[in-house]
Amino acid sequence: PFGGGTDIASALAYLGEQLHDPSGGLVFLITDLYEGGDESRMMEIVRQLRAQGVRMFCLLSLHDSGKPDYHHGMAEALEAEGVPCFPCSPDQFADLLTVELAKR
Repeated sequence: PFGGGTDIASALAYLGEQLHDPSGGLVFLITDLYEGGDESRMMEIVRQLRAQGVRMFCLLSLHDSGKPDYHHGMAEALEAEGVPCFPCSPDQFADLLTVELAKR
């Protein structure tokens, strides 16, 4: 429904509208963090979701070579808001999800 491109802010806003119990929400944002939309709006929505109790994690993109490839400044900004950011290959995702769900 977003028309393509990278508009993380709009995706997060949509997500926020869909959550019935934000305090029980667990969000894995999979991205390179190169926001094609408004970075300030994205960070404001992250703050709102976190204030509602949503637990968020950012799985950073990997280059075809397997090395992390992402916007470092945005990752630092998310970390400052309490959103852990780390590169994760598809085969590592299941283990990460299992660990995080076990914390509930």
